[in-house]
Amino acid sequence: TTPLGDNQVSSPIFVELKRAASAPASAPASQPAAHPRAGRVFVASENGNLYAINPADGQVLWTHTDRNAIKASPAYFDSPLGGRVVIGSKYGAVRCLDARTGAAVWSYKTPHWVDGAAAVTRIGMRMTVLVGSYDTNLHALDALSGQPLWSYRTAGGVYSSPAIVPLPGGMDSERERGPTPQLLFASWDHHLHCVNSRDGSLSWSAFLGRPLWDSITLGDSTWSSPVAAELNSRVMIYVGSYAGPFYAIPLDEAADKALARPSSNLRFWVTLPLVVLAVVVVTLLITRRHRRQHKRS
Repeated sequence: TTPLGDNQVSSPIFVELKRAASAPASAPASQPAAHPRAGRVFVASENGNLYAINPADGQVLWTHTDRNAIKASPAYFDSPLGGRVVIGSKYGAVRCLDARTGAAVWSYKTPHWVDGAAAVTRIGMRMTVLVGSYDTNLHALDALSGQPLWSYRTAGGVYSSPAIVPLPGGMDSERERGPTPQLLFASWDHHLHCVNSRDGSLSWSAFLGRPLWDSITLGDSTWSSPVAAELNSRVMIYVGSYAGPFYAIPLDEAADKALARPSSNLRFWVTLPLVVLAVVVVTLLITRRHRRQHKRS
């Protein structure tokens, strides 16, 4: 699924995509993104290309080439001047392109690469692009100009796409209707974060567990971007983790939910020098004893 400008998810669109001649067969592609008003299917590739494809015949309408791999799905939204497509790349740039022509509208450079798909939603009277970067920040940008609005820093690179969830915690003062959207995302500090979309202030964060690199590989873990869905009038959060578990958490309990407790490394670092010292002393004693026995013989 792809976050859209009106915060709705389009129905799945199944098309046969013809690979462009410039796209090597070995280059993995993102999930395609489409919108009923776009008249195009957008798909990104790890060869650095974004393709706009005619869904009727699979013909490539235009191609944008970035400076590095584009791993995440593009995001589409409608602006007063026409459709727009937002992408992020491992070059660290977040770019907004004209959906009809592929012409650059604006670009915003983060200090590190961008792996997760951007989300676009209306916050107050402003269309806003929300995207995570491995610079440890979730960035909020003005969707029309690309100007930064705020950023929220975590203790690790932000690898996931943000999920946009209206919460009943407060009304948006600019519109004075409906709850202020909250943003859910995961980062390499192994926490699920929930921040206020208006100013990036933290609402809560939950520890997802330490990675089990010694027992499961990165590809076998259940790490994922969070998603939220309303079931029986209750909003549920679904998210995987590098620790292995896949969590389903009621949103109204997430702030108080003890998913896991990070254990402190203080004991390890305090006892490590003592253990090393003991090993060195025992080694010296054994060596000295062995030398004495050798001299006597």
